[in-house]
Amino acid sequence: MNTIAKNTFIAMVSLALFYFIFLESNSFYLSSMSSFSLESKIATTIVPIMGLNALGFLCYPLYSLKLSRRKRRGTALVFAILWIVCLIIAATVSSPIAIVGAGYLSFFIMGVLGGNAYFGVAMMLAQSNRLITSVALAHAAGILLHLICFHIPLGRAGDAALLGLGIIAFSLVALFGWPSLQVPREGAAVDRMGNPIYPRKILDLQGAVAPPNLQEPRGFAIQLVALTILLAVLFNVLNSVTSLGTPWVNQYAEVWPRLVVAVCGVAAGVFFDIDRRRHMGTVVLCVAFLAMAAALAAGSGLNITVCRVVFYAGSGIFAVFYLSLFIWLAAYMRVPQLWAGMGKVISNVVALVVTIPSAALAQANDQALTSLAFVLFAAVLILMTRAGMLAPDYEERISSYSEKSTDAEETPDHESAEKPDQESPEQASPRSPEEALAAFCESYGLTKRESDVLAAVVSDERPLKHVAAELGVGLRTVQHHLTSLYKKTGTQTRTGLTALFIEESQNGAQARESHEEQPSEATRGASTEGASGE
Repeated sequence: MNTIAKNTFIAMVSLALFYFIFLESNSFYLSSMSSFSLESKIATTIVPIMGLNALGFLCYPLYSLKLSRRKRRGTALVFAILWIVCLIIAATVSSPIAIVGAGYLSFFIMGVLGGNAYFGVAMMLAQSNRLITSVALAHAAGILLHLICFHIPLGRAGDAALLGLGIIAFSLVALFGWPSLQVPREGAAVDRMGNPIYPRKILDLQGAVAPPNLQEPRGFAIQLVALTILLAVLFNVLNSVTSLGTPWVNQYAEVWPRLVVAVCGVAAGVFFDIDRRRHMGTVVLCVAFLAMAAALAAGSGLNITVCRVVFYAGSGIFAVFYLSLFIWLAAYMRVPQLWAGMGKVISNVVALVVTIPSAALAQANDQALTSLAFVLFAAVLILMTRAGMLAPDYEERISSYSEKSTDAEETPDHESAEKPDQESPEQASPRSPEEALAAFCESYGLTKRESDVLAAVVSDERPLKHVAAELGVGLRTVQHHLTSLYKKTGTQTRTGLTALFIEESQNGAQARESHEEQPSEATRGASTEGASGE
């Protein structure tokens, strides 16, 4: 298994374990509270768990940026031990207060270690052509694993043991599974070989690697946060309608709604990746409208089963949408540790704030709920249009923020006017791409075929099968040459190889310019000595 496949596998396993633990922990603590005949207090005691989980995600950037690698690993080990202790307490004690307290601490720790998982996924998969499919498959795997475990009659102790195994596996991945990632102050991630992991979109093959003072797409990030909040509120309100009269514990026990969420999420992920995310905003908007219509139809007394199928299908697509989009966006932000899990943070906070009021509103006033749903959908439509997410090229326009740097904007007009007079002829005529490629191949001792593969993989984001078709060779041959390129250049990913190629091309151009300047300086020195000798 090559490095890219290995990292993809680790990312999917980590996400799947997180989703499984999240769902299994919810159902475990819900059933524990039910065993004490406290169904009336479940909402007020369990819902705050979502807020503590979100708080853990928000605390992860501090944990990641303030501690050294060794201290982070030691802290993660302590968190994992505390997590297991909380599970043991919840499984053995007979005090509802102790169970709730253990649950609160467990979900906070889950948020911190979950932030580590999301950040790792963002660094490994954010620029993958199969990002959304990978996230959707991990989401579906977590749901299916939870359903299997939930319907195995093991009792409270057995459920705790299964959950404990999941926690141990997830903690081991957090401690030892990820490659060593570091993020310097400018926010450009590097792997353990020191190769920068820049987003593919901000690599300019005709110029320079993106400078460290790049502007963030803050405008789009803020709009995406607002959009996700609106959609999450809308789906939580609609869920109150479709789940009206269903006990809390049964919402985690029903099989078919979870299967619909998993299957539709995977189908949407595959389509979005094949479509290269061009119509993702349009699809999500249409799905939100169908989900709203289905939920309101269910509240009006129409066929409840059909309406719930449509609603849960929309929920699965929405979950994949917000989880994967924030993972993709994180690679463009200065603090990717914060943004990678922002989708989960928003989902949890909205659940914390909206769940109980929306359930009460659904029971009291269907007309008010209908009006609220239409207002939310109208706001979603306006915000999507304003953010440009209904346009097929929105992703390219978001990534174009790298064309300008903060320093360039702050440069006064008179300085920019003087700049052309100060440029040398050598700076105005950089090396051609052919010269840069030839110099790179000579520097690392690449063969002719390796040179052809290098030129193809650093030029754009095409899948390897398209590269193989262009070169007239098999896919395995391209993979073999790419592995050889990684070994010779000391890189591990296609992104790292591209970044190294650009960096070497720039350094080579600068070295050539300085080399061309040195003889002229030596000649001037010799002529000066000759004049003084005369």
